[in-house]
Amino acid sequence: MLILLPPSETKISGGEGRLTLASLGFPGLASGRSAAISAVRELVAAGQDESTPAKQRAAQANASLESSPVMPAIERYTGVLYDGLSFGTLDDLGRTWVGDHVAIGSALFGLLRASDSIPDYKVSHGTRVPGTTFARIWKSVPPLTAAALADDSLVIDMRSKAYAAQLPVEGAVSFDVVDERGKALSHWNKHAKGAFVRMLAEARAEPGDIESLLRAARGAGADVSMRDGELLLLDRR
Repeated sequence: MLILLPPSETKISGGEGRLTLASLGFPGLASGRSAAISAVRELVAAGQDESTPAKQRAAQANASLESSPVMPAIERYTGVLYDGLSFGTLDDLGRTWVGDHVAIGSALFGLLRASDSIPDYKVSHGTRVPGTTFARIWKSVPPLTAAALADDSLVIDMRSKAYAAQLPVEGAVSFDVVDERGKALSHWNKHAKGAFVRMLAEARAEPGDIESLLRAARGAGADVSMRDGELLLLDRR
C-alpha cells in the first residue's frame, strides 16, 4: 500500500547537505523534475515579487533552491495535515512504516517518498513561471499507474484535486473525510487525513487490497467505508 499526501505551502527551514535529484524516489519523474527546476531558475531570473517580507523569504528560498540544505520531505512540510500525523512523535517502527508507505505530491518534484531529502522551496501547482506551467510540465512525463507505484497496486490518494490532476495515478483510490450526513468536511479535512495515516502507522497496517485496508482501519477504530469507488472517513466533530 502507498498513501499519497498533498504537500504544504508552509515548510520548515534548515537541514544539511544539498539536493541530489538522482537520490529521489520514483526515478521515472526525473525529466519532469529537471524541467520544473529549470522553470524555477527562469522564475528567479525574471525577478520575483518581493513586496512583503513573506514574499522576500519565498524569493530567497527559490533563488537558493539548488544550494540550500535538505531534509526528509515528511519533516520539511508543516501545517494542519502534518500536525495530525505528527511524524516526529511516532516510535521508530511507526516512522519506518511512514517511510515505506507514504509519498507526497509536489509541484516541483511530482511525487516524493516521505524519506526523500528536499530543500525549502516556495512554488505550488498554481505558481506562474515564464513560458510554461507546472501542469504542462507534468503532463509531459509518462503516465503513472497504481501498479507501478505499489507492489500490490493499492494506492490511496489523499492529495487535493489540483495536485491529483497535476500528476494523475491511474487506479488509485481517492480518499475524503465526511460528516455524518456524508458531506465532505473542510476545516477538519486535513487534520483528519494526517491522524488517519498516523493511526495506520501505529497499527503497522499492511493491507494488500481495499477490503483488508477497511478491516485494518476499522480494527484501529476508524469509521471508514467505500462509496462510488471512493474511500470515506467519517469524522463526527
